[in-house]
Amino acid sequence: MRYVRRVVKRAWESYKARGFLDFIEAVSAYLLKKYRLKRFQLSPFLKTKVIGPGRRIFYIDYFSPENSNFYWLKAFRKFGKVRIFDIVKEDRELLRERIMSFNPHHIHLGGSVKSGMVPLSLLSDVKRELGCTISVFYGDCPSSPYHSELAKVVNYIYVSNKTHVKINEEKGIKNFKYMPCPTDPSIFNEQKCKKVFDVVFIGNNNQPSRLPILRELADNFNLIIFGNGWEETGLNYGKPVYGREFSKVCSESKICIGILDPKWTELEAYFSNRLVNTLATRSFYIQRYTQGLENVFTNRKHLVWYTDESELTRLIKYYLNNKKERDKIATEGQKRIYEYYTYEKSVKRILQDTDQEQKLKLHLGSGSSHLKGYVNIDKHNQNKLDKDWQEALANPVRRKGRFSLQWYKDHPITEELLNSNVLEGKVIDLGCRIGVRAFLAAQKVKESEIIGVDASRYAIQYATNNFKLSNLRFSYADLLKLPFKDHAFDNAYMLAVIEHIADTNALLGEVKRVLKSNGKLFLSVTDRDYHSSPDHVHIFSKKFLKKILIQHDFEILDIYVKEHIIFALAKVNQIKIYNKN
Repeated sequence: MRYVRRVVKRAWESYKARGFLDFIEAVSAYLLKKYRLKRFQLSPFLKTKVIGPGRRIFYIDYFSPENSNFYWLKAFRKFGKVRIFDIVKEDRELLRERIMSFNPHHIHLGGSVKSGMVPLSLLSDVKRELGCTISVFYGDCPSSPYHSELAKVVNYIYVSNKTHVKINEEKGIKNFKYMPCPTDPSIFNEQKCKKVFDVVFIGNNNQPSRLPILRELADNFNLIIFGNGWEETGLNYGKPVYGREFSKVCSESKICIGILDPKWTELEAYFSNRLVNTLATRSFYIQRYTQGLENVFTNRKHLVWYTDESELTRLIKYYLNNKKERDKIATEGQKRIYEYYTYEKSVKRILQDTDQEQKLKLHLGSGSSHLKGYVNIDKHNQNKLDKDWQEALANPVRRKGRFSLQWYKDHPITEELLNSNVLEGKVIDLGCRIGVRAFLAAQKVKESEIIGVDASRYAIQYATNNFKLSNLRFSYADLLKLPFKDHAFDNAYMLAVIEHIADTNALLGEVKRVLKSNGKLFLSVTDRDYHSSPDHVHIFSKKFLKKILIQHDFEILDIYVKEHIIFALAKVNQIKIYNKN
């Protein structure tokens, strides 16, 4: 019975602090761990509420009323469908399975994910296989070797101080970003109540510098502390407060104070979520100065800071007697927080950052500094192409394996090509390589004429020497400057080529130029870089490929994904006059 009372009490506190939907989320996570219930099998009403577009977000963290993770969860839900995994309560052996079944566009790791909890190899594998982006909010945790290694796998890691960003930049790790701890205005806001406390400190007795400072303040002011670990200190204290209880305590206080150990004050532009939550309630706050804080807030406008204990005492005495100044500063502080430092704004920034990185890889060509590390082969460099083919074909293992006739016959791309309806009339194979698929196509459809073109003279020479049919010929050509008249071909196919060409617009424009009216194009590309290669200058999703084809006046006849390869069949919508110059 005592256990039941304890559970009910905790549940009621969580409900009051978090609100109904977040409370249900916590209950579901608890039942999942305790009784192995299938997630959200309780009732349709308990399912995750989807707000915003169809983005799928997988959020890994430890979900506890004492943490801020539920506020992050609430914000992520405004940008898509979210599924959570409690890294402490759930079986970590199931993590990969859960991620793959959900097939997220984005994965986020919260601040409770510590070293070793999520293997780097797991994240690397799912990122490659799903083509998703990954972010981490590490918050106010100390510098971590695990997160430095994690940075090699994820897109961005966000920390609440600039010092750790600079430390990692010196190591050559460029994807750490500064993000102050945010707040939730729907929870942390001003409560209409009397100011019953002169000075309030909210925090635990877990930093050595706090107790002597608070003892001195208690001798001079009406001080009350809310937090854990103060029972044996002789100070006036109350239980820890979270959520709306936190807001109520702040609203009842004339002055709230922040005390930090020296190790935190040395971190540039650092402050905890206690500061933003307090300012969000339109409460007057005196904070220990940290290096660079002036680049985030203005002293005596948004809040007031001190540099030593004697200054703290003087400031408290002054502002206790100056209500108008307190109110003015508190109002400006709240405006500042609501404008810049909310969970919703932070989540929006995270998703924009990761989307932008994907967009850079989607749209920028070879040689871009943004793509350093992605691109090391320029498909327009004929000498490099010739050398690559010479080395590949000189290797007897590869000639009998990857570049053998049987390998091409068994490949799903070949199967889809031969079952398509583009092998009719005069057909151009754009980027034919050493000519194997062109040979197989010409062999199957003898009444059609197949012309294979490639930018490697060596590959074309190999194809000409090895594949001889009356309806098949090969030609050396730059795909962006094809040596053919306008509308020379009935149909075309382009297999695993588009991701290698930097100027997609020029490529599709040239393909359209040489096709007749109603001519069809069949193409393939790896889905979201699943079959990754260092010479892929673009990543395509099914949605993006469809969009770019439509932009070039192709009508989509069919588009589908098979074995992690996107296949598209499109038709020329309308003939326009193209100037080859």
